[in-house]
Amino acid sequence: MEAQPTHQQPITVGDAKKNGGFRGYVDYAVTLRLKGQEIVVRRRYSQFLWLRACLKKNWPGFPIPSLPPKTRLSFSVTTRFLPDRQMGLERFLTIILYDKYLSKSKAFKMFLTEKGIFETKRKEIDDEKDIDELDIVNKRYSSDVKELVTFSNAGTDASGDNTIIDNFSSYLAGYVKDLEKFLSYGVDAKTKLSESLKAMEALLKSMDELTGTEKNEKSLPNGHIRFDLSVSAINWTKLTKSRPDSYERVVRGFYEDYIYVQGMVEAIEYRKSMAYQYKKCNKLNEKYTAKPPKEGTGIRKQQENRDRLRLVTTALAVIDKLIISYHAPQMFKNIQIRFETSMAQFAKDQALNNEESLRFWTGLKNELLMAK
Repeated sequence: MEAQPTHQQPITVGDAKKNGGFRGYVDYAVTLRLKGQEIVVRRRYSQFLWLRACLKKNWPGFPIPSLPPKTRLSFSVTTRFLPDRQMGLERFLTIILYDKYLSKSKAFKMFLTEKGIFETKRKEIDDEKDIDELDIVNKRYSSDVKELVTFSNAGTDASGDNTIIDNFSSYLAGYVKDLEKFLSYGVDAKTKLSESLKAMEALLKSMDELTGTEKNEKSLPNGHIRFDLSVSAINWTKLTKSRPDSYERVVRGFYEDYIYVQGMVEAIEYRKSMAYQYKKCNKLNEKYTAKPPKEGTGIRKQQENRDRLRLVTTALAVIDKLIISYHAPQMFKNIQIRFETSMAQFAKDQALNNEESLRFWTGLKNELLMAK
């Protein structure tokens, strides 16, 4: 996952449209902007699910970012903090775009660019012959994932366990919980800010509308002050445009971390399933060693298990090396870059907002003092 400034959005998801009546479906406009070009396609949620399934199948052991739930009826942190599912879909695609391996996927490229015959192209990909996941890990990863060549063996022990990955897994579980709390607080802060901004806007509007009653002087009480806050209302509108956006950018950056870490948790679960295969084959191998088969069928099964054990052992070492030497460092690097970028942008936004706020309140004070 290649990091990028959180305020840049080469991919956007929006313009949700309902198709087909009550039992229809919703699709979204997916816009890709790269090198001065803009490509817009419409995709359904089920097609996002298909893309993720393709990536998991073709890149076993890679952290594939998670998707927001299909409906808001599903209880999860996403339904609590994500005001719109579109942001989740957008960050999902953005992470893949900046991953130098996942972004090369045929399914991903077709998902972003194919306009007219998507379902036909999708079927062609589905009909392609599946490659055994052990062949993908042992052959393609060893040749294509260049980072694996530069690191020594990750150190999986004879039982198939790896203390480093176990500790990393525990860390991820805690980090996911911390992200959930932070995102909930972030959205609450954004919601409260938006509500207070709207309340102030409504107050200014009400005060400004008092000028309408001044047409009938007899209806005014003694000591009435004429208010004309139209200028302040305009200034307030300008001020409020950027303030929620600064919180939105922070939430968006940390949400990207959240769905990527969830993908990392799945990658470790895949590693655990590989370790289970290893232990199963190893146990069967020990059984054959203790009591060698004498018949042809037994001998053949013993050889098949040995071959399987050899492939699984190699694949487990590759997956461990991939997680420890590539995915984990890449994750920490991008979290740090995204955090620094988000905080720097947030501080810049707040400084600008403070200047605009000072101008607004000073102008409002002057208008009230000038009221007649």
